[in-house]
Amino acid sequence: MDEKLYRQMVDVIRKYSFQIVVADADCYREFTSVSGEAGDTLLVRCLALQASYPYGNYPRGHRWFIPICDLHRAIRERSESDIDFMWRAKRCGLNRYDVERVVAAASHDIIHLHMY
Repeated sequence: MDEKLYRQMVDVIRKYSFQIVVADADCYREFTSVSGEAGDTLLVRCLALQASYPYGNYPRGHRWFIPICDLHRAIRERSESDIDFMWRAKRCGLNRYDVERVVAAASHDIIHLHMY
């Protein structure tokens, strides 16, 4: 994922989201990759989001870790179906609605930032 686009997304979340905020934009977490019979543990860069207020069944302070590769996948999939989004992503000009959709897709529709 392009670093400039990633930083622009983080800035949009910090500016417009109040219920779920960016806890850490540069954290690394261990994830297990399943390949064949064995699983490998990989260190993956993540976007850490934190609930400022209770969010559904999640208490205040709960953290979610979204791997950068999942954000990249969500952007790529959305770019294939939406040409205007693709050009905004290439120009690093995503708006708050775009970022909301990307985070929702990357988190498998668990996190909705409500930046409306």
